[in-house]
Amino acid sequence: MAQYACGRGLSQRQACALVGLARNSYAPPPGGGRGGLQPADAALVARLRALAKRHSGWGFWKYYHRLRKLRVVVNHKRLWRIYQLLNLQLGKRRKKKRLPERIKRPLEVPAQPNVCWSLDFMSDALTDGRRFRTLNVVEDWNREVLGM
Repeated sequence: MAQYACGRGLSQRQACALVGLARNSYAPPPGGGRGGLQPADAALVARLRALAKRHSGWGFWKYYHRLRKLRVVVNHKRLWRIYQLLNLQLGKRRKKKRLPERIKRPLEVPAQPNVCWSLDFMSDALTDGRRFRTLNVVEDWNREVLGM
C-alpha cells in the first residue's frame, strides 16, 4: 500500500505515515534502487569499456583521469560503482622478486687487541627530560670501552 501511495505522488515519509508503517521497514521495489546499471549510464559504460579494452593494465584512477581529460565529467563514486559492476578490477598485484637468502657467517673474533673496534650511538634522557646522545667506542677483543 505504501508503494502504491508513493506511485501516486506521496513521499516515502508521507506514505509510511498514511499506512502506519515504520519507515525503516519500507523497502522500495527491486530494480528501482541503485543495484544495477541505469539507462543513463550507457554512454559512460561504452567509453569505459573502450578504454578498458585498449588499456587493460590501467587501474580505476587512471581511467577516471583519462575520462576527465576526454571531457567526460563524472563523479568518481558513480564511476567506481560502474567500474565494479563491469568487473574491471585488476588482479592481484605482482609480488616483489625475493632476494636470495644471504649467507650467514659467524662473527670473527680478533686474535689480539687493537685489531677491531666497534662504534655505536646511544641515547638517554636526564631526570629533567633533556635527551643526550653518546658515541661509544668498544674494543672487540676484550670488550673494553675505549671512549664515550
